[in-house]
Amino acid sequence: MMLPLTKEAISYLEDSRLEEGCVGFHSYADQYSNRTLKAIAKELEIETDLHHHIGRETFATEFIRRGGKIEVLQTLLDHGKISTTLKYVHVDDDMKCEAIRMLDDQNEVRMAVVA
Repeated sequence: MMLPLTKEAISYLEDSRLEEGCVGFHSYADQYSNRTLKAIAKELEIETDLHHHIGRETFATEFIRRGGKIEVLQTLLDHGKISTTLKYVHVDDDMKCEAIRMLDDQNEVRMAVVA
């Protein structure tokens, strides 16, 4: 699947090319990545359970947080079912509060139009 990249993602690829001498990123087995991430978390005293899908989860959550649509996210993550995509999005208290603020703002606009 071909996806457009953000300027930030392109800069990461360029950094990788300059530092590693290769186009793109090294490909590691999931088990290797998981062991490495767990070792890093332990060393840095990070309590989050780091694993190879955490980047996808972070991307999915930030995509929705910034106003992205779940249907678009589903295609970006190449999921056949929307239920699979929803497993990657982690709704936090800030997201809930922002949704309520949005409803309040819409209600204020509606009430101003009626008045």
